[in-house]
Amino acid sequence: MKATSCKRLADAAGGVGRCLGLLLCCGLAGCSAQAALPACGPDATRGADGVMWVMRQGWHTEVGLPVAEIAGPLGVFRSVFPGVRVLMFGFGKRTFFTAKVETASELVMGPFPGPSAVQVTGLGVDPPDAYDGPVVALALPPGGAARLSAFLWSIIEKGRTGEPRLIAPGLFPGSLFYAGAREYRLGFNCNTFTAAAVEAAGLRASPSGVVWAGGAMNAAAETGRACRAAGVLPAP
Repeated sequence: MKATSCKRLADAAGGVGRCLGLLLCCGLAGCSAQAALPACGPDATRGADGVMWVMRQGWHTEVGLPVAEIAGPLGVFRSVFPGVRVLMFGFGKRTFFTAKVETASELVMGPFPGPSAVQVTGLGVDPPDAYDGPVVALALPPGGAARLSAFLWSIIEKGRTGEPRLIAPGLFPGSLFYAGAREYRLGFNCNTFTAAAVEAAGLRASPSGVVWAGGAMNAAAETGRACRAAGVLPAP
């Protein structure tokens, strides 16, 4: 399984849209280098409250939490995704995230404010074995898994009876889209969401000013509790 790539978004529009899409993705991904990290060793999360995953695919970043570490009402997803090992959460603009990009104008409108969606993906393996892009593992401080669970639950819109409001099948097998409780905008996009999740887990990070994917990965790398689980995070 692979997450959405810039090439896929660009190719979906064709012609001029493809060119605009590549430019848009280059901008959203950020063309700056990312902080170097050591590779994860067998004791990378020893003594931690658990592990949090951050993955990047082109312009997009997501966060993950082992199902065994999920706390509070977010645990409802155990019954939605039975038997999975890790749940990944990605935030995006609803009309851009949940449907195929058909025209150049849809690509151009992508960064503008609008309703959001949260894609939840159940993985039967750890993220380094599921994605072909960079994956970072973060050792959580005491209470980190519970705080992260509460943050992720707060980002998802609820139905009348308090259940997550399902809106569409996800982009991949084993994934579903839920309505987001927070408006998407350039100042709070998929990458801002990722940095905010890292901060919510009690780690030393700030989502302020994070727009590009590189910024989100740097926010994770600079916590002092991160290691490189897969992919390459080039040195500056």
